[in-house]
Amino acid sequence: MWWFAAGNKTTQALIESASISIDLSNSSVQSSFLTALSTNHGVAEADISFYYLADTDPSVTRVHNGDSWALTWSGSAPTGEISGISFATEDAKKWLQFSANKTGVLANNKDILTVSITMLTANKSGTDTTFSGDLDIPVSTPDGGTKARFVFVSGKSSKNFKFSKSGYFSAGSKMTNYRMDNTLTVEILL
Repeated sequence: MWWFAAGNKTTQALIESASISIDLSNSSVQSSFLTALSTNHGVAEADISFYYLADTDPSVTRVHNGDSWALTWSGSAPTGEISGISFATEDAKKWLQFSANKTGVLANNKDILTVSITMLTANKSGTDTTFSGDLDIPVSTPDGGTKARFVFVSGKSSKNFKFSKSGYFSAGSKMTNYRMDNTLTVEILL
């Protein structure tokens, strides 16, 4: 399996990217593939820059995990070529770290689960004390998926939850603007 990215040399914009099972290291296969890309996207073959990696490459793993990425170009438009991919946007995102005061709570609408979130700096060197404000965090409860508003002060926030149904509470699913340091799952017992 291979992963590829094709870009328009004139606009230096992504045309298409995907994993594919054809052997992109074979020059005749690559030529036929470029012809198909040209036809499918209405871009002259000469205006397409093509880049590929083995599907086992760590960068491809990051792409498949949903990390934000962008093409890097050697040279300027309209003659530049794709030289790689960059994860600078993803790597600049801050981290959310989840914890709870209990590993299990009772579904009696009285037992309180306190969920705490710490916002870490992009390099995880500590708490981002510069952040204060609201974040709507995706959570899952026995009633289904929803968002819970957490109010942060100096990079930290806590929120109390009560439950009337058994099941699980979880937090830490992927968010567009933040990376997750961990996931949190708490059992809700009858």
